[in-house]
Amino acid sequence: MKVLRTEARALLAEIVGTERDPLMVAISIASDETKPDALRLEAALGASRYLHPTLSASAVAHVPQRGDANGVVSVLLDRLAKLAAPAAPTIDVLPEQTPEIAK
Repeated sequence: MKVLRTEARALLAEIVGTERDPLMVAISIASDETKPDALRLEAALGASRYLHPTLSASAVAHVPQRGDANGVVSVLLDRLAKLAAPAAPTIDVLPEQTPEIAK
């Protein structure tokens, strides 16, 4: 473990004074095949969180179980109802009474 700390200190002394950002330093360490594998792995792990998105959990209201045909149909109908355009408003009007025309 002391070897890694010594390597890290030497590398830090080499990096200080440069204009590279920490992410680029970590990528260069991970790419350098002359560095110890443990140090390269630590650098790769540190850089990976900034290079690749993480997945997050999402809530699922209802997932039909296998063989649950009614559940699948119910979920599909609910989704279709949400996608359907809202019905146009209607106005209920009764026609006016017209007087009968005498013949």
